[in-house]
Amino acid sequence: MTSEVDSSNILVIGGGLAGLTTAALLARSGREVTLFEQSSNEIGGRARTSQFDGFYFNQGAHALYLSDLGSTVLQDLGVAYTGGVPPGKGDSYLIIQGRRHQVPSNYSWVSSRKSLDNSGKIEDNSFFESLAGIDFSQLEGVTVQEWLDKNIQDKNLAEIIKTIVRLNTYSNDPDIQSIGSALKQLYLASSGGTMYLDGGWQTLVDGLLAAAKNAKARIVMGEKNYKAKKKRF
Repeated sequence: MTSEVDSSNILVIGGGLAGLTTAALLARSGREVTLFEQSSNEIGGRARTSQFDGFYFNQGAHALYLSDLGSTVLQDLGVAYTGGVPPGKGDSYLIIQGRRHQVPSNYSWVSSRKSLDNSGKIEDNSFFESLAGIDFSQLEGVTVQEWLDKNIQDKNLAEIIKTIVRLNTYSNDPDIQSIGSALKQLYLASSGGTMYLDGGWQTLVDGLLAAAKNAKARIVMGEKNYKAKKKRF
């Protein structure tokens, strides 16, 4: 790795997935790119994976959404990965007040005004036809809690939806989180599926780092190196 930079470089700050991807794409297009990572010995940010006793623990996200643009970009950069797809229908349940409720795998019920009947089944009183029919951009400024208060009368169902959102987005702040982004992520999960990667997300970090280096992007590790070079600009 090198720390030689000049004022004509494109600087990328942070060596997470976004930073590594940006550096790789820009460098591959012929630009001179230098990426600065604060850590002196690790790269990848929250995408890093740790190993303990033969088990892999992702520090951040766990599932790769196969229908999102991310998988297309990874393929374009030549980042290879393998993994397993979670089982499909009929395997997801929630326990509410001592009763088991099966969660439909396609999440289309989340976008409807529904309630729970006495048998624990989710009844449909259509609000939207399906997640595919929603313009998620129109809901970006609406919080999860605001949307639930307006559209879901059944308190148990509202809690189910918040649980599903929390599990799929790794976020738990319904008073701030955007329902537009949350529902879009549910749609991506139901439309294209998800994959849990062999070797964890470290596979993506290593692949993107290799892609950036192969494209001649320069990687500078360590906060001191970053501060020293920052003074020159």
